[in-house]
Amino acid sequence: MLIESTRVRWSTASAEGGGLLNNRGTAMLTDTLFAGNDAQREGGGVEALEGKTNLVNVRLENNNTGPMPSNGGGLHLIGAGLVTLLNGKVTGNSASNEGGGLWNSATGQMFATSVVIEMNTAPKGPNVFNLGGTSLVDGTPVPVLP
Repeated sequence: MLIESTRVRWSTASAEGGGLLNNRGTAMLTDTLFAGNDAQREGGGVEALEGKTNLVNVRLENNNTGPMPSNGGGLHLIGAGLVTLLNGKVTGNSASNEGGGLWNSATGQMFATSVVIEMNTAPKGPNVFNLGGTSLVDGTPVPVLP
C-alpha cells in the first residue's frame, strides 16, 4: 500500500488504528498528515500489526487512544513488525497508559531518524515507550521501560 500527500483527520476506530491499520502488510506513507484521530484501544494515528510500515515526511499530530489498554497515541507497533520513520513530526499525541507518541512491542523494530518527537503525553514513556524490542531514535537506543 502506498499513501502519498494525504490528510487523514478526525477518524475514529472502535479498536486499533484511528487513522490507519496496517495488518501484516507493507505500507509506505509519504508527505502525509494524521491529525486528531482516535482509537479506542491502540494506535490513535497509526496501528502497525507486524508487517512493514515506512513513514517519510509524515506528521502524527494530536492523535489519541481510548481507555484500555491505551498505548501508542501517535503510532503503535504490535508484534514482530518493522517501523521506520524518516523526517516528519510526532507531536501532541496522547495515550492514557504508555507511549503518547510512539509505542514499540517486545519483538518489534522501530527506527526514527530526523523526526521531531515532542510534547506527547502518557504516564509511561510520554514520547516513546519501548516494551523490549529494538527501538532507536537518531541512532540512540530507547531504554526498555517496565
